[in-house]
Amino acid sequence: MHKQVQTAWKSLFDVEHPVWQLAEKVWTVLVLNLLFVLTALPIVTFGIAQFSLVASLNQLRLKGKIAAVQTFMSYAKTKWKQGLLLGGMDLALVFFSLGDFYLVRDMQAPVFEVFKVICVAVFVFSRLLFLYAYPLAVEMNRSLKEILVHAGLLVGVRLSLTLLVVLVQVVLVLLALWSGFSLLLVLSLLATIGYAGLLYLFLLALHKK
Repeated sequence: MHKQVQTAWKSLFDVEHPVWQLAEKVWTVLVLNLLFVLTALPIVTFGIAQFSLVASLNQLRLKGKIAAVQTFMSYAKTKWKQGLLLGGMDLALVFFSLGDFYLVRDMQAPVFEVFKVICVAVFVFSRLLFLYAYPLAVEMNRSLKEILVHAGLLVGVRLSLTLLVVLVQVVLVLLALWSGFSLLLVLSLLATIGYAGLLYLFLLALHKK
């Protein structure tokens, strides 16, 4: 009995124990999330931050263990051009769609109602398009046009995953709009670990065979 207890304690404090491996992975995701937030703060560097985050999470998915800071900064230094290009187009679509919607938000004519729907559709589709585009850019040495075309196809081909992503986003928005406290809670979680955590789960689902 005593030997069994000793064995159990040794197993519990073994760094290879699944519990400790999970804790280490959660810590890595948290660090990557914070690095992403800090890197993306100037807004113009959002693409670099997003590319580095996706690439680092992909390495975590493949290897199970990475040096978070070194891996993230390495991608930020070596792949900043790809990230800047993707991020520039990503932000441009967001600003144009939301900006145009804001300009016509109080106009009630049928043509403007249709235009509002188009703006919302462009915004939603661009969010889904670039969700697939960044992982493809990390894994494929292709032109931006080829990556976006491939990403657009994946939005439809992986329809079940796409719909799940939309559902999660809708739930998060509804929770955020529930009250001032829930808004603060959702934003706090996304800023600390939630964003990278959800993105990591997306990468796992995307590569699931």
